[in-house]
Amino acid sequence: MAELVLLLGAATIGLVVGVVIVLVKYYKPFSFPVPKKGKKEGWKQLKRLCKERAKVKSKRDALKDSYKAKKVDESTYVSRDSKYEHKLDALDAEINKLVKELSEEFLPERLSEEAKKFKEMTDLVNLRRKAQELSKEKNKLENKLDSLSVELDETESMEEEATERAKKLEKQLEKERKKKKELESNIEDLKNTIEGFKEEKEQGGKKRKAKRLENLRKENKILRERIDRVKKRQDNTSKQLKVLEVLMDRYDQELADKESKTASELKSLIKPKSETVKDLVKAHDSPRKSFEFVRDEVEEINPNIEIWLSPDDIDTIRAADHEDRAILLCSMLKAMGEDAKVIVIELMNGMERALVLFTKDSWDYLLDLEEIREFSDYKGKKEELLKEYSYKKSPVKEVLYEFNDKKYEAS
Repeated sequence: MAELVLLLGAATIGLVVGVVIVLVKYYKPFSFPVPKKGKKEGWKQLKRLCKERAKVKSKRDALKDSYKAKKVDESTYVSRDSKYEHKLDALDAEINKLVKELSEEFLPERLSEEAKKFKEMTDLVNLRRKAQELSKEKNKLENKLDSLSVELDETESMEEEATERAKKLEKQLEKERKKKKELESNIEDLKNTIEGFKEEKEQGGKKRKAKRLENLRKENKILRERIDRVKKRQDNTSKQLKVLEVLMDRYDQELADKESKTASELKSLIKPKSETVKDLVKAHDSPRKSFEFVRDEVEEINPNIEIWLSPDDIDTIRAADHEDRAILLCSMLKAMGEDAKVIVIELMNGMERALVLFTKDSWDYLLDLEEIREFSDYKGKKEELLKEYSYKKSPVKEVLYEFNDKKYEAS
């Protein structure tokens, strides 16, 4: 309880001292009633004591700051702080005593008026502080509004950019759609063209077959007429027919003997300098195109008589056996300056087959002109290709011979 009374007393003294200091500082000269001569000296002493107390308080605060900054050790701080505390207590006692003496006659009334003025000033200061705080808050809000405005502008700019990009993408998409339609139209036209080519090819093949069938019928008719004439002229029809058959067989044998070739004659069948071959190469100017031309445009036939056809003959009738087709393709490849030769093989089933061996960029191509074959079906090294190759499910038994316009080799 005693401590509480001391605290209240100290608070009262501090308030009074503070009011006096404010009055002394802001309201000079005081409009108090003129005191007696002794009272004037008392006011001077009060001012002096207040100033001295303020200096001691400032020094004590500086000591605390030095101690916090670790510029003064603890023992020094405790010693000096204790001295300052005693001095402040002494000054407070003197100030309290002097204030009490000075305030007995005129201080209460004047102090009340000055306290009102001080309260008004305090309220004004508080209002100014509040106004400053509100002004700062307003500035913060304005800055925040500015930042939000900037963000909004950026958002609008981004939205515009996104809209522009969407329009560009839409235009690109429209172009792609048009391209797709054009490609679909081109594909449809190409399909129609291919169908037309197939129909033309089928019709062309049918026409050639019909023509050959018609020729065979005519030849058959001529032979029948001859036989009929022989039957009419001769009584011994059977003997005459036998003689005619022997003559026909002999003719076939003579024709085969006539058409058989030596090695040098086989080389002469490759004709890269033929005008017909040159014209064909101009129209089909790559190894693949030449292969596809001979495969698709020159029909493979298998006559019972061995007859060697020239490039002119093949170009005219667009038909030949497997050997003549291989010779024509080899001639076209040689006319292009490529490394090619005809290779004749024997299969396990006893059949013979003529192929073209074509070398390009260190790769060997074994070209078979059968309709189902493609240009790159057999690509690799010669030995491996011969092991891999088969015709009508029959593999290679051996290579009989190879030749081109420069060289002939027999196994």
